[in-house]
Amino acid sequence: MTEYYSNFKRYLPDGRRCALFGRELDGKLEIFEIFCSKHDQFSKDLAKSVYNNYVYSSSGNTIVYLKSKTYHPKIHNIEIKKGDTAKYTFKKYCEENFYAKKTLEVTRNCIVDVLENENLGRITLKSSLKLLKRV
Repeated sequence: MTEYYSNFKRYLPDGRRCALFGRELDGKLEIFEIFCSKHDQFSKDLAKSVYNNYVYSSSGNTIVYLKSKTYHPKIHNIEIKKGDTAKYTFKKYCEENFYAKKTLEVTRNCIVDVLENENLGRITLKSSLKLLKRV
């Protein structure tokens, strides 16, 4: 079994969820990105199946066929800096290029979800505004 790294807690600026995978290959880090449609239910198991199907297919094709569906992941390689590990490089890549979802309390009775990234800024998810009933 090939050792790989994964992250399922990152988002695109439009709020779509990402499934990110990485593995060391020939001294570089191969990044495999799958983006969920806004209309689909996110599934870690499906994302893992798509990735494993890619890794163990003999075709080396960047289009993955699974369960009569076609997936078009983004696959690219990045350098692992001298002194860094593949795991560290993968973690930094995810942190720098994608958003994390956080819930913020705007006022005493109102919360909102935001996508936040130290380098990319903050995006408020308008559909997440919730009014809380305080007792």
